[in-house]
Amino acid sequence: MARLRQRFPQLKPGKWMEGHRADGSYDVKWLTPAGVEMQDDDWNYPDGRFLSYVLAAAEANGEPLYIVLNGADETVTVTFPQWPSVARWLCLVDTANGKPASNAQAPGSTWHAGPRSVLAFAGQP
Repeated sequence: MARLRQRFPQLKPGKWMEGHRADGSYDVKWLTPAGVEMQDDDWNYPDGRFLSYVLAAAEANGEPLYIVLNGADETVTVTFPQWPSVARWLCLVDTANGKPASNAQAPGSTWHAGPRSVLAFAGQP
């Protein structure tokens, strides 16, 4: 975790995030398992045990970070989101299998988030 905090300064922000900014960009984008932005109804699901989001890069040349939190007792299939300048998502952490995957995944492809797992993916050009 310490290495992630060093590599991704957006994990230690000094201010509140806005979400959707006035210029159309995001500093954080909350996502459904289908990889699309959450709507009001998605936030009002009392039995939900899943949360995912992308943290935008904190610097111009930095990497966005896609986080998946699956608190459910079953596997959830997630779809990798579209993100500006991201051609693939590289797995850094997958607590369900104990090691990152060696291959990167394209936006629109899927991944199986194991039960009660945390995953982190770096956006790559």
